[in-house]
This record gives sequence, C-alpha cells and structure tokens, in this order.
Amino acid sequence: MLLHGLFTCFKPNVTLRTVSYLILICIFHLLLEMNAKSTITEVELLTANGESTCTTGTEELWKKKEKTIWMATFIVGNLCLYAARSVLPISVVSISKQYNWSKTDTGIVLSSFFWGYVLTQVPGGYLSDHYGGETLLLLGTTAWSLLTFCLPETIWFSHHDSRGPGIFVIFSRIATGAFQGFHYPAVTSITAKYLPTSETTFFISATSSGATLGCLLVGSLGSVIIEHYGWVYVFRFFGILGITWVIFLRYLSTTKISDKSSFVNQQLQKTVMSTNLPWTTLLKSKAFWAMLIAQITEDNCFYILISWLPVYFSENFPQGKGWEFNFIPYIITPISSILIGWYIERLIQKGFMNSIGALPGIFSVYTTGYILDTTNSWKLVFYITAFLNFIGCSLFLLWGSVSPIISSSTINSAGPEL
Repeated sequence: MLLHGLFTCFKPNVTLRTVSYLILICIFHLLLEMNAKSTITEVELLTANGESTCTTGTEELWKKKEKTIWMATFIVGNLCLYAARSVLPISVVSISKQYNWSKTDTGIVLSSFFWGYVLTQVPGGYLSDHYGGETLLLLGTTAWSLLTFCLPETIWFSHHDSRGPGIFVIFSRIATGAFQGFHYPAVTSITAKYLPTSETTFFISATSSGATLGCLLVGSLGSVIIEHYGWVYVFRFFGILGITWVIFLRYLSTTKISDKSSFVNQQLQKTVMSTNLPWTTLLKSKAFWAMLIAQITEDNCFYILISWLPVYFSENFPQGKGWEFNFIPYIITPISSILIGWYIERLIQKGFMNSIGALPGIFSVYTTGYILDTTNSWKLVFYITAFLNFIGCSLFLLWGSVSPIISSSTINSAGPEL
C-alpha cells in the first residue's frame, strides 16, 4: 500500500521534469539551511568567552557511539550507491523491448557507466584530502541520485532524437559513473581522518557489505516494482532513496564532524600525502602483478554478472520470477564481504587498484553485448569469463603472498624521484 501510494503520486502524464526540479530545489534549500546553521554554531563556539575550540591529541576521533552511527550511515550509503548502479541492469530488459535496443546497444549503455567511474577514482582521493571527504560525498551523491531519478526522461528524449540509446543516455551514464567514482575515496578519507588505524579494518569490512545489500534490495524490491508498476518507477524510488541519504548525511556531518581535524590527524594526513611509493619495486614484484591480475579478472566477472545476469535469466527462464533470479545470487555476498573485507582495504585506500579493477567494466560489459549479438551464445560469454577467472586465480595462488611487498621503512626512505 505504501509503495502504491508513493508511485501513484508520479503518474506518467504528470510533468516529471517539474517534480525533479521541485526535489532539486528542496534539496538545495535543506542543504543551505543546514550549512547556515552549522556556520552559526561554529562562530558561536569560536567567540564564546573569547576561547578557541581548537583541540589537540585524539579528542576529535570518533567515540564508540559516533563510530557506530557512521558505520551504519556508510553501510546505507554503499547500499544506495550500488542500488542506483544496479537499477539499469535489472530494467534494461524492459527498456530494450520498449525502445528496440540491440544487445550491442545495451552493452554500450551498460559499459558507459564505467567510462566515467574509472576516471574519478584517483582524483577523488586527491579532492577528498584537500577539500574534505564530506563535501565530495555530498556533491557526488546528490548528482548521481538526480541523474538516476531523471534517467527515464533522458532515455525518452534520446529516443526521439536518434536511433538506439542516443548520446544523452550514454553521457548520463558516464556522468553517473564519474560521480559515483568519488564515493569510495571520500569514505576512505573520512574514515582515515576520524578513526585510528587499528580500528579501520573491521569498519571498512562492515561498510563494504552495504554494496551487496544494495544489489539484494534492487534484485528483490526493484524487481517487484518493475513487475507491478513499470521500469520508470524503480529509477524514481532509488533516486529518491539516494537523495534522502544525502539529507541525512548533511545533517550528520554538521552535527558530528568538526571542520578541524586534530593535530595528530593533521600530521598523519601530511605524512600520507607526502609519501612516495617505490613504483620500481612494485612493478618488479610477482606478488603485485598476481594481486593486480586477480583484481581485474574478479571485477571482470562481477561486472558481467551484475550487468547481464538479469538479461540472461529473462531470456532463458522467461517463466521465472525476476526477483528470485536477481536476489538469490547475492545472498551470501554480504557475509563474505565482512569476512574478507580486511584484505581489500589496502587496495581501495588510494583509489589506484579500484581504477584498474574498473577497466574490465568498460570492455567486458560492451564485448558481452557484441558477442551475444553476433553469436547469440551465452555459453561463450560464460566460458571466456570462467577462463579469465581461472588465470587470475592460478597466478594469485602461484605468486600471491601475505608478506608486505613494501615495508614502511622502505616507503619512508624512498627518494623524491620515486
């Protein structure tokens, strides 16, 4: 009943652009209002009794309650992130039928997300360190939430402008990927700033589980929405979900986070930012290449499955329920994410490995569509994917190592040229 009441507010004949503009105005009004209140509070604190609010030591690190609140917030944030990312793959079957997209067209649209995503990982880390992860997270999430909400209009407009998906759809997905690329660098920057190193392992592991929870939510609730209300409304729902999270994050950041970091964290940040990695040592290490290739092949498999599995099940099991096929494959993943999340923490900390790992999304997702168009063989797609996984796993078993490739003393003694 709640979903029915919500969706009936957005009839297809209603001016949806007007609704989007009203939501955008409301968001900016709330954000500006919160920002004004935050600024007034800081001025009052700085001027009260002529005392400064600057602190030293670890007074500004998150306390236990704050850490729990932020952990839950980032879990939900990752859920919203992957939910918005997964909305198009579960909707693309209906969209392709309505607008007569070929498999190659579908592959172009699905892969275009990664064109933007791969470009903003490293810049996202730099911007987070210099301008604040909270600011980047708020701006990025607002942007990709609105792009998700308005994608049905973009598809409709592009369909009337050209054959196939059209440049506006592709550009919208590239932009969505670019804005989502800021998310993990921003979260990592905030975590490193307000948590001691000894506590970041479980924190990162737990928050990473939100990604697969997002896939579960889209696979279950999203499939039900499409079945009962149509594919347009699933974009509306998860776009609004992302916007709601932005508003809560803005409130939380103005009440729980100070704009000033502690002296200890400032010194730590300066040390991290001034550190030079000995790339020559890395590139000569078999363990590094094993880790890199394993990351690429694993991401290749994941991106193909998350992008094309709904299409596969729709074509091969047309009598099945969409929510079953889109939900069941991800049930175990949140648990495994928590158990092994500590291992990938170092891979995402600087954004480099995440950027490299996203490259398969550009090539493999598009190539899958081309293969299906030319051969109509799902077996070939799965055989190639399995073979690449076998290579990545084999190299990691042969060359992978639990020992650090580069010790902290090596980093500290690295020369400027490195």
